[in-house]
Amino acid sequence: FRMDPTSTLEVEVMSMEELERGKTIQTDIQMISEVISNVRWTEPWLIVLLTFHFITFLTIILARKRTYLMGGILVTLGGLCYISEQINEWCANNWKQFSSQQYFDSIGLFISVIYSLPLLFNCFLILVCLLVETCVTLQTVAQMKIRATQKELSRKKQERPSETSVPNKKTD
Repeated sequence: FRMDPTSTLEVEVMSMEELERGKTIQTDIQMISEVISNVRWTEPWLIVLLTFHFITFLTIILARKRTYLMGGILVTLGGLCYISEQINEWCANNWKQFSSQQYFDSIGLFISVIYSLPLLFNCFLILVCLLVETCVTLQTVAQMKIRATQKELSRKKQERPSETSVPNKKTD
């Protein structure tokens, strides 16, 4: 192997930060998969929580054209997501009252994956529905403007021939 002294060798060098970030992402994904695999999905409180998420999803789908209801649901879900840290603390202190094992850790990984992530997904779904509804409304308004302009032009065209047929010119 001989290398020409005038040629350059381009090597992509990853910084330590990029390497650490890659390891962190891989570790986070492994942690999330471990959390999900260690959950006893038959616990009644988990069934209730998953049912809540499913009913919320169905409500969003069925009420997607009711803008004010969607806004109310969005604010409610955002508020529930906002208090997830306090819910995690309460659940960590009182888990024996409703659960067979301790899921609630200090970093909040379990509550983030099982509680907050579906809430945020539903919030995103609401935003998409509201954006679609806004686009439809803008399209309707634009079509109404075009129709109004066309009516105005056709009315002016109808008025012009009658004005030109009657001579109004005065000559001195």
